[in-house]
Amino acid sequence: MLLEARMPFALVADKLKIDVPVVLGVSVLVEIVVHYYRPMLPPIPVQIPAFLGTAIALILSFKLSQSYDRWWEARKVWGAIVNDSRTLTRQVLTFPARSSEITERIGRRQIAFCYCLGQSLRGQDWTIGAADHLEPSEREAVARQSNRSLALLQRHAEDVRNLAGAQLVSDYQRIAL
Repeated sequence: MLLEARMPFALVADKLKIDVPVVLGVSVLVEIVVHYYRPMLPPIPVQIPAFLGTAIALILSFKLSQSYDRWWEARKVWGAIVNDSRTLTRQVLTFPARSSEITERIGRRQIAFCYCLGQSLRGQDWTIGAADHLEPSEREAVARQSNRSLALLQRHAEDVRNLAGAQLVSDYQRIAL
């Protein structure tokens, strides 16, 4: 399991505050019906509930397996994004013959990109974590865009073009970036 800390009881109680009363109500209703109307109810063979229970267990296990597979796939993709970000930053810092403000800006912007992408995928405010790594003018320009992660990558492309135009990176290095 990936959880390091125990799950707080308040979180579990909050998730169950609707389900427990509904299940309790249905259980009480079934018990009342069975108690007062038992002679009128048809007999139910044991095989029917056993078969239904097995079918429900199989369906739930497949759903759980699929959700775990989706979670694991997303984890692999996010790991690849982080690794590629490290590679890009390392290349930007080592490829140019001399360090420049562009290389520093690309490195900080890549950090902001990872934060921005993570927050936007969660549907949260993109500036959490990202704003600290962007210059104020760049932050304002990106904020005006609908797809902020893509806007950050577009700014990367412009800076790489500027590095190539200033002859700070070769054509091969530009392709690698």
